[in-house]
Amino acid sequence: TDVRSVVGNKLLISRDGKGGGKRIRTIDELLTAYPELEEVLLDATEQKIPRPKNKKKRKSHHSGKKQAFTIMTQVLTREDSLMLHVSSPMAGRRHDVTLFKKSPVPKWLAKHKNKIHARADGGYQGMGEQYDIRMTVPVKRTKKTPVLTRAEKQHNKRHSSRRIAVEHGFAGVKQFQLLGQIYRNQEKYYKQYFVAIASVRNFRLLARAGTGQTQAAT
Repeated sequence: TDVRSVVGNKLLISRDGKGGGKRIRTIDELLTAYPELEEVLLDATEQKIPRPKNKKKRKSHHSGKKQAFTIMTQVLTREDSLMLHVSSPMAGRRHDVTLFKKSPVPKWLAKHKNKIHARADGGYQGMGEQYDIRMTVPVKRTKKTPVLTRAEKQHNKRHSSRRIAVEHGFAGVKQFQLLGQIYRNQEKYYKQYFVAIASVRNFRLLARAGTGQTQAAT
C-alpha cells in the first residue's frame, strides 16, 4: 500500500510507511501522486491563541465568528478525509475567501478544471466564476429569494453529505492537543506542526483502510 502524507511543508509518498518516497514540492505535483483524483473538498479552520500583548496583533487576530483571537488554515482533502494540502496560516480576522485567494489553490484548480472538481461551503460563493474553476457551493437564501425550492434544499443536503469528510479531517487532527486546544507556540511554526499532525493522521487513515479497520483514531 502507498502511504501518501504531508510532512514538514511538503507532501511525501512512501512505500508501506518505510520512507524513501518521492517528495511533492508543490501543489502542481499532486496529480502525479494521485492520478485518480477527481474531486477535492475545501475548507478553513480556526484555532484559538492567547490574547496578544500587541494591540495591532489583537486587532488582526480577533475573529468575529469565534469571538476570540485565532489563526486560520485552509485544507484540501479527498473524499475519504485524507489531507492533501495545507495552506500557510493567516490571522483570524480575515475571511475564508481571503485565505483562498492568497493560496496556490485557485490557480491549481483553474489549471486542472477539466479534471478536478471542488466542493466548498457557502463562504466560497462566487469563487467558481471569479477563477473559472469547477466549484460547487450550497445555494443561499437572498432577499429576492428568501425561500429555497425543494430542488435547492435537496442540492444542499447532498452537498453537505459529500463535504462532511473535510470536517471529519479537522476533527481528526484536533484530537491532538497541539491543534485541539489553545495554540501557545510561535506562529511561524504553526504550519509545520499542522502538517506533521496531518501526516500522522493520514498514515493511520491509510493503514486502517489497508487492514479493514474503521474505528476512529484515539
